[in-house]
Order: sequence, then C-alpha cells, then structure tokens
Amino acid sequence: MKTAIAYRKDEGRTSPCMCEDLLMFSYFASKNKESTDLDLILEAKHADFDTWCGFDSEMIFYPLGGETTKAYLKANVEKFGQQTVNNFAATTNNEPFDNGIHSRAFWYL
Repeated sequence: MKTAIAYRKDEGRTSPCMCEDLLMFSYFASKNKESTDLDLILEAKHADFDTWCGFDSEMIFYPLGGETTKAYLKANVEKFGQQTVNNFAATTNNEPFDNGIHSRAFWYL
C-alpha cells in the first residue's frame, strides 16, 4: 500500500491512477483491525486529487468499524487535521461498517 501511495504522490507520473489497487489493499488491511491500517488508508485517500475523488470514503471505516473509527479520528486530530475528522465523523449510519465489508467496490474480490 505504501508503494501505491508513493506512486500517487509522484508529480512526474505520466498516467492517471485508478483506485482498484487501493481497494484491494484496503480490503486486506481491513482484516487486520489495526489503527495503523486506518492511517495508511487515510494517507492513500489524501495522496492526490484523483484518489480523493475516486477512492471510496467508505474504506476508511472498515479496519476499525464505525464508532471506533470516529473515536480514533477525534483522538488524533493533530495527526489527521480538523477538517478530515469533521468530514468522517459526520457519518451517521455505522451499521454497514460494523458488520464486515459489504461494499460494491469489492464485488470482484
């Protein structure tokens, strides 16, 4: 995942990035249930404009679940920034995130 993030941050790349690789990495990272995986997924989300728009925000919540993710973000405002915390903390329905991955993004895995 770190390599995919670095590629997206590279100003000299010659082709736009699709997000399929990040979706696959996020799927596997979500199985670990570790905050370090959430950190990587958020770093990927912020890598560039295309990834911000194309990488589904839903992926942020799967490693820790809905409420736990919100609590983690709120406890780490200095790491993620107030705007990021506000954006993701506003999500109201946690049920899909607490019961495993049901995203349409993973239909091919």
